Amino acid sequence: MPPTPANFSVSVGRISSGSASRGSTTLQASPCASPAAITTRIGPSKSDASSGPSCPSSAHRISNSSQTNSPTASPSTAIANPSPPTRARTHFPNLVLPPLPVPKPKRRWERSRIGELWQHDSSIHPWWAAEDKQTLLLTVDDHSRKYLGATFVPTDTTWHHFEHFRRAFLRHGRPVALYTDGLALFGYQSSTDGGDPRSEFQRALTALGVSHLVAPSPQAKGKIERRFGTFQKRLLALLAFERIDDYGRAQNLLDHELEQQNRTVCRTTGLCPDDAWAKAIADRRDAMRPSPNPSLLDLHFALHFSRRLNADHQVDFLGRSWPIGATQRHTVAIIHHPGRQFWVVTTPPKPPENRWSDVLGKFSL
Repeated sequence: MPPTPANFSVSVGRISSGSASRGSTTLQASPCASPAAITTRIGPSKSDASSGPSCPSSAHRISNSSQTNSPTASPSTAIANPSPPTRARTHFPNLVLPPLPVPKPKRRWERSRIGELWQHDSSIHPWWAAEDKQTLLLTVDDHSRKYLGATFVPTDTTWHHFEHFRRAFLRHGRPVALYTDGLALFGYQSSTDGGDPRSEFQRALTALGVSHLVAPSPQAKGKIERRFGTFQKRLLALLAFERIDDYGRAQNLLDHELEQQNRTVCRTTGLCPDDAWAKAIADRRDAMRPSPNPSLLDLHFALHFSRRLNADHQVDFLGRSWPIGATQRHTVAIIHHPGRQFWVVTTPPKPPENRWSDVLGKFSL
């Protein structure tokens, strides 16, 4: 910091009326004053006070001079010429018309007929004490909330879902559409667009005339999700109480529980699922269709593979060669029921017939 002069003083004198620059101040510095003696005097001097009212004070003249020479606009000018943002905030609501009222989109609460939509899902959960988790497959009718099928399986595979639906179709019939999530096993996109099937699951449903709809979120299929929540609370306690640790006994208890749940009144509809199902049939609100014959279910609820024939008219499958009947084709199709049997046919089923082709061989496993 530079040294301060030994003596320095500042005084603000009065503004003389004859000054060339009105409103200016006069600074006087004295080298003899000490820093502590620095004083500032603002206001009229004794001579100003003695000059009487004819001579306005310097403070008053400074105020008048600042108002005269200031570039700031007067209040009336600022109001008459608002800034663009102010004009936009003031007039924009009057220039843009409000949107026209539109009816609120109607959200479908439930389908109007039984069999119009089945909701289906799987839950991998430790249903009983074991080294590996178990999987519960569950299907519910969207209109009546009736449990149409429930199955305990070791793994969540396409074949286990095929077995589950084969039993449901033979018992209740064939629905119009099936509603699942976007699991790769089911297909990530709905099959109603007329495109090629995106999974074995969609291929089978399309051949049987059942549409596959994919839910956009778990909340969209809340009916089936809430049922899983109920079972995860109730079944766990029942299985533990009965000390069940195998699939056979667990399935028996599950079948009994399904019958009881179908006789329990639903808080949403005010009816038990069995009564809601019967009422829909009585009111002719039934979209169920007859089940295809078991041979067609065997054909479509199966895993399909393509194999090339060997030179000796044998086909390689499951690690060994299988002899088949004579054919002129170089490739054949295999209709496989894992762990049970498979068929070798000339061509896979094709729409619109979706029928069996010539069978070249049938083998049990």
